[in-house]
Amino acid sequence: MSSGCILGNCSICDEFVYEGEWSEIAMETDSIFIHDTCQGKYFEGKRMNGYIKHLENENKALKEELKMIRREQHAEGVQMSAFREDSW
Repeated sequence: MSSGCILGNCSICDEFVYEGEWSEIAMETDSIFIHDTCQGKYFEGKRMNGYIKHLENENKALKEELKMIRREQHAEGVQMSAFREDSW
């Protein structure tokens, strides 16, 4: 059982974070209290969220590019039946 001052709740496991248990790295980078033992999960989740955001942005850019290509080909009278928008 931990003792000492409770600094806050861990964002990962939702348990109390006591003195001596907190991650200095997470505090320095993101100003949050988490356990040293939860630090790996936190930073892995943060990395994955960044990757997901990157993929969402890339997907959006590709959809916009496809719309532009369709408009250009429509103006030229060409059909792109292989790339139906309803298949997204």
